[in-house]
Amino acid sequence: MATIGQFPSCPNPDCKVSETGRCVEDYSLDDCPHFGRDTYTDVIDGEPKDNTFDNAEEGSSELPLAIGEALAERAAAAQLTLGRSRVIGIAGPNDAGKTSLIAGLYELFQCGPVGGTTFAGSTTLIGLERLCHHARVHSKRNVPYTPRTSFGADATFLHLNVLPSGDREPIALLVGDRAGEDYVAVADEIAQAAKLFELRRADTITVLVNGERLVDDEERQEAIGQPISMLQGFSEGEVLSGGQQLALVLTKCDTIDISPRSDRARNDFEQIVARVRMRFACAFSRIEAFEIAASPRHGNLQRGTGIDGLLVYWLRPSTPPEIERYKPPALRMFDRLTIAEGAEG
Repeated sequence: MATIGQFPSCPNPDCKVSETGRCVEDYSLDDCPHFGRDTYTDVIDGEPKDNTFDNAEEGSSELPLAIGEALAERAAAAQLTLGRSRVIGIAGPNDAGKTSLIAGLYELFQCGPVGGTTFAGSTTLIGLERLCHHARVHSKRNVPYTPRTSFGADATFLHLNVLPSGDREPIALLVGDRAGEDYVAVADEIAQAAKLFELRRADTITVLVNGERLVDDEERQEAIGQPISMLQGFSEGEVLSGGQQLALVLTKCDTIDISPRSDRARNDFEQIVARVRMRFACAFSRIEAFEIAASPRHGNLQRGTGIDGLLVYWLRPSTPPEIERYKPPALRMFDRLTIAEGAEG
């Protein structure tokens, strides 16, 4: 067992016990089923069962049984072969509410159908429960909290089988989860787009606009500009196929509602939507706007407000592109200079 500092390192790659002395799953070190072992293990009926943390070993032709954690790319691809499916990519800057949105949808399903759709199971229940744990009473937190996705880590997928009203066959909903910094980096370095496999495969790309930042005078302009710059990076990085749907989502609407700048914030969002539709209309099969409060802390809004309408949109079939992939002209001054020099040559 490797040791770093005072504590041994844990085989769970998400756990930083060697640095913090605390279990990532909130066990005491004596009770943790993983701490002190050489391999990450699943525990069934109190007995550890050997499992690799990855959902599939590189080069293997077989997939192990699901252990409940978020799916890596290959395991998610295998899930798509089992029946009807929709892949959802959620992009936005850090703290825009990506993880809260996923957790909010799962929590809504605990209370019954959402947008006329019934929860029909999941192969990633442990991953979903982990997202929701810190927002629940038994976490003993005074303020609801949703853990952030690790910066630089590969995207993973959370899986929910859902059954729309009147359907007999469920739809596998695979929602990508990646750190916001990775999406913002594409605006500055197009090469970063190469790793965004969850957006390239997505039926719906969902871009979040942080409403909390729109009511902040110091952060407002950056919040207005980021959706355009990210989409431009996705386009230039050839992430967009031309047949995907785009959802533009204003998050943290509970904060907007109590702000004296609420009218200005919503007008800003309307302007963002108008600019995106004007510039990227040919890059998507359809573009829709939504307002949500996934985990409200202010006012009287219920947890998951607005997510039902977004779910209905996610479940709509995307349209295969019928024309050559659209690529909007470059906006950056450096790109314009390069184009001009090429024309002169």
